[in-house]
Amino acid sequence: MDVSAAAPFNRVVCPDCSAEVRVKCHFGNYQLERRLAYGGMSVVFVARDQTLDREVALKVLNDDYCDDATRTAQFEKEAELTALVSHPNVVRVYSVGRAYGRFYIAMELLSGESLEARLEKGEPLEETEALRIAIQVVEGLQAAHLSGLIHRDIKPGNILVEQSGNTKLVDFGLSLVTQGGMAQAEEIFATPFYASPEGLEGQVEDFRSDMYAFGASFYHILSGKPPIETKSTSTRVLLEAKRESRSLLDAAADVSGPTAAVISRAMAYEPGNRYRDYEDLLSALRAAKVGQYFREGDSVESRAGEARKVKKSRCVIAGVVGIAVVGGGLWLFLSRPSTEVELVEPAGVSLEGDSSVEDAALLVGRSYQEARDALVARRFSKAELLFSQLWRGEGVPEPTASWACFEAGLAAALDGRGGDARAHFGRLEEHLEEAEVESVLRDEMSEIARKWQRFPFFQRREGGIEGSEHLLFAFARALKNWEQGDLEEGEMFEEVAQIGVTPQLESVQVYRDLAKLYVGDAKLLATESPRLGSQSPAVDVQAELERLRELSGRLQTLGRAPFTVDVWRKRLGLRRNPEELPSWKNGGERMIKE
Repeated sequence: MDVSAAAPFNRVVCPDCSAEVRVKCHFGNYQLERRLAYGGMSVVFVARDQTLDREVALKVLNDDYCDDATRTAQFEKEAELTALVSHPNVVRVYSVGRAYGRFYIAMELLSGESLEARLEKGEPLEETEALRIAIQVVEGLQAAHLSGLIHRDIKPGNILVEQSGNTKLVDFGLSLVTQGGMAQAEEIFATPFYASPEGLEGQVEDFRSDMYAFGASFYHILSGKPPIETKSTSTRVLLEAKRESRSLLDAAADVSGPTAAVISRAMAYEPGNRYRDYEDLLSALRAAKVGQYFREGDSVESRAGEARKVKKSRCVIAGVVGIAVVGGGLWLFLSRPSTEVELVEPAGVSLEGDSSVEDAALLVGRSYQEARDALVARRFSKAELLFSQLWRGEGVPEPTASWACFEAGLAAALDGRGGDARAHFGRLEEHLEEAEVESVLRDEMSEIARKWQRFPFFQRREGGIEGSEHLLFAFARALKNWEQGDLEEGEMFEEVAQIGVTPQLESVQVYRDLAKLYVGDAKLLATESPRLGSQSPAVDVQAELERLRELSGRLQTLGRAPFTVDVWRKRLGLRRNPEELPSWKNGGERMIKE
């Protein structure tokens, strides 16, 4: 039988026995099992990787474009560019190849549905869920940007939410490699509803074009309506509609002001009026998300996703009830009666009627322990929110409130969000100006809070770590230096990691354990930095990129370590001539500064 004209996975009829059989089902190591979706340029199949025995998504170029050199090149470019980005919020490419004269891309098979599918069902997302997804989308865009790419087709159909809740960006078919941060497309294919004004006009674009499309997509997701509703294909009409698009607050009255403000700025008509970088956009989104948790008196558990009521309780508390959050556990110190305060009911605690001093103290103590437990589970964002609730709560005594703000800053930094950490330490510095905290403790906290917001590094201190307060301070100094780019400061983490656990340090053991993770990543970065230098002979850059991608998966901390590897990979991907590369000394520190 001559099946050369048949498309992949098509049925053909045997001319002798009239039996039907599927043809062109094997693409390299992949066996097609069923069709998954159709696109403008391609068909996506579910296929079985016969080498690794796993299901993959196999994207195959359409028949109409097989002989089109331009479309084939564009398809090949999609595979190359997508493979350049390694991030949990970007679809992963496994391999590329040709079969039956057709180009194909094998990538991870995602379970879940696109946001476009949700919209088609008439299911706009609740604001809290939309913000969670939006943060993941921006983190994926930031990873692409660090790899030197702009996506150019961000829309609800290219945002997939897996059954696990993780979000993935897909379809880098229109992406461009930026030159000096800018790029200009030869053709315009982006969806008009979401495309940036400069993209529609065929002007030079940068990451802010993706930022606009992100804002327009989430405008649609939150309101159920696209930001513009004209059906015209005229560039002039589309641009005018974008200039005059109505506020998200008008389109969705139940959306909060902070969230609407974020979307509005991301969608600013002029690129210069949008956020200056993705870090600023992420900070704004996270602030809006925290605002959602605190709306209408939400409690600790409501911030974890389950609504609980805030209850007033008349508590007789000492000029304060002090709770030792550092030292040998959570100890209660009771003193003379005071006034009525408002407490928030944490998980598992019921406040019925008037509460005693002991009840109030245990309430705060349990909330603090819940935050520490979140740190142990490496759920840093949850820990940050729990600590924030404590230090903002009325009636929470000192120094508990100050320590809670301090640890909220550490939790944000552990989560890789330096901007949010600096904001927490800024609030702590202001808080300590009026807080009734012992002078020695206040001075040390103030110094750390001040330096966390500014450039100077902390200097190493002589002497050992004697108590839990000292351990927390030592960890904060090491973390600040690390996140600021002093990658040789793994030695400061060594000092924390080597401390033995005593009854006095048991309550802060989690920071000792976390320090060990940074020590491990410091060693990885020191020994696994790129093997290309100005004096080195040419090597296989693709192999080096693969090695760095594997290195990313071995890192145990967030923030500076994965960022450093991303920078290495970006430079390797964009500057493939080894003679042009700068020195890789100090685990990438010089490169980052350059």
